Amino acid sequence: MSQYGSLFNTTRIPKINKDSLFQNEYAKHMVVMKGGNFYVFDVFDKDGNILQPADLLACLKYILDDTTPPAEHPIGVLTTENRNTWAKARQHLENIGNVDVLSLIDSGIFTLCFDDVEIAGDLYFLLRHFLHSDGQNRWFDKSFSMLITKDGYAALNFEHSWGDGVAILRYFQDMLKDSSENPRIHPDTKPSNCRPESLVRKLEFKLDDKAKDYVSQGKKNYEAFCNSLHITYIEILNHGRKDCRNFKVSPDSLMQLAFQVAFHKQVGKFVATYESSSTAAFKHGRTETLRPCTMATKTFCEAVNRSNRPSNSELAAMIKKCSEVHVTLTKEAAMGNANGL
Repeated sequence: MSQYGSLFNTTRIPKINKDSLFQNEYAKHMVVMKGGNFYVFDVFDKDGNILQPADLLACLKYILDDTTPPAEHPIGVLTTENRNTWAKARQHLENIGNVDVLSLIDSGIFTLCFDDVEIAGDLYFLLRHFLHSDGQNRWFDKSFSMLITKDGYAALNFEHSWGDGVAILRYFQDMLKDSSENPRIHPDTKPSNCRPESLVRKLEFKLDDKAKDYVSQGKKNYEAFCNSLHITYIEILNHGRKDCRNFKVSPDSLMQLAFQVAFHKQVGKFVATYESSSTAAFKHGRTETLRPCTMATKTFCEAVNRSNRPSNSELAAMIKKCSEVHVTLTKEAAMGNANGL
């Protein structure tokens, strides 16, 4: 699949009315963020070999041990702004002498964000933090960022224009499997004596009052945007994929059907619904539109939401019918034959 070539060293650059993708495949450094501050260090040597794990550990520990306070004007929050606003702000940053700093961020292999928070088992906080956080320790334009909290919770954030979930998830599934079966670092591993202070560079932005105003306004705008979002969760621990398989229905179709039932129960009508379907089978495939709202789901929703429900066996038959239709639509979409607009 062609998207893998954009996985590393890639950043979305804000432009007026239309952004561009930038990639420097020759860059050897990664970007680390902590407290809204930026650090870079090479992870490949001059011959293109990955540094030894203990050397990488030493560099990361050096950054974690750095006592620099959180950035007073966290530039990363600008990547949360309206794209035209961010484009103007970035142009101003370049005009006042930040071209080289921005270039290092743009060309980095990927971004690692050390977040100075603890999840402590709070799933509601976990959802909000990994979904958006306060934006001050993020560079949302980067192809992907790995997010790690103080108590070891981790997540991924990836920019969507260069590729889709299939590419990023495949990479991290392979990485998880390899690091689990062949770990290079253990809890008792000691950092090397590679003099990380000579390898790690802290990036410094040159800021004037106008640049600071951009950041200040960006923080306010992003806070208001996040506060407008309502999010909650429900955990269903007693039922899952295995039950769906035993009942011979698609787990995805059941989830989509639940959305349809809930929406119909709440507003009493049906609307065109979007679900993304990967077309990774094709060399340059991205996604196709799958329409989960069908005549089969309409029939079930009307039946289950009325006062005189059909029998459980009749409802079960309807669920299976919904699944059959959904599976057919999924296969058609994956092969580029979807009818959704």
